[in-house]
Amino acid sequence: MKNNKLKPQLFIINLELIPFHIAVSVEQSDQTLSKFLQRQGYSTEDMAGIMNLPETTNARCVMLHKNHIVIRLKYLPNKHDLAGSIAHEALHATSMILECIGVKFCPLTSEEIYAYTVQKIVKEIHKQLKL
Repeated sequence: MKNNKLKPQLFIINLELIPFHIAVSVEQSDQTLSKFLQRQGYSTEDMAGIMNLPETTNARCVMLHKNHIVIRLKYLPNKHDLAGSIAHEALHATSMILECIGVKFCPLTSEEIYAYTVQKIVKEIHKQLKL
């Protein structure tokens, strides 16, 4: 079920202290997202993991080169599932980013940086979507 209150959009989250940018694509067609990524210098091969998602997949997170992450919310689930989908993809993005800079998840030593990074991503997505 789509959340019909939101229009298709794309926005960038800058993580500030960590040199990564996250592009968040919301309810965009493959063609629209592909055009954006091509303008950023990505090839069709680079984009393979984020395009042509199966009908059963409403969201995906992938890491492209150049320290770019793409979170794609192909269609927004009903309002009860939306928060979970955003948090789910934010955790994937966090893991990709922090492992790239050498921070492995460890409950006693790195749990807080993981939690703060997930919080930042979720907060920025909610802010942009005006939730």
